[in-house]
Amino acid sequence: MKSGVFDLDGTLASTASAHLASWIRALQALGVNNVTIDERQLLGRRATEIASIILSSLKPTNLRVTAEELIALKTKFFEQVVKVSVKPMPCAIELTSAVRKFGGKVIVVTSSLSASARLILGAIGIKPDVLITGDEVERGKPDPEPVLKALSQASLAPSEVFAVGDTINDVEAYWRSGIRDIYLVKGDVPMHYEDELVARFGAKKVESLCDILNVEYPH
Repeated sequence: MKSGVFDLDGTLASTASAHLASWIRALQALGVNNVTIDERQLLGRRATEIASIILSSLKPTNLRVTAEELIALKTKFFEQVVKVSVKPMPCAIELTSAVRKFGGKVIVVTSSLSASARLILGAIGIKPDVLITGDEVERGKPDPEPVLKALSQASLAPSEVFAVGDTINDVEAYWRSGIRDIYLVKGDVPMHYEDELVARFGAKKVESLCDILNVEYPH
């Protein structure tokens, strides 16, 4: 039976509101108030990219802070809310358990920092066999580097896994890694991708992980 490659935020765990609140609290701690951040800007990006986008969007101020300093502050606030705000997505526990039950490996490839990813996984009670995070690679998704690194560590070929993500960056990274059993699931932030774009990367649109559970592990 196949192993599973999973994105984390919005795929296995509902984290968007916790991440957004933590970025806003970090800015408020720096004296920046009334900031509007589009949640969609956070999806599928590494922390360094998000911090740079946020800082570049601010109106000229006397704020003197680097992306790294903003990330450190955001991470501190995220640690405070993760246990109460982060929940598993529907059927996340059931699907990952089924992968293991039938002899597969649970592989998580995320753009989140290692510290944040481990907090999230602890909060939802999932222990992956392989975890690759955004700060462990030179290039994040949609580049295939993190997925290829995960497959290498798991000693698996692309044909031996199915892969799941909630953004087009996820499915592009899977496709470019040679994986062909790909699912695009609806995450915790509503996104619309044209069917033609999704088909370009060989992905199947599904409503939730429950649909994948029924396809990969039918009763």
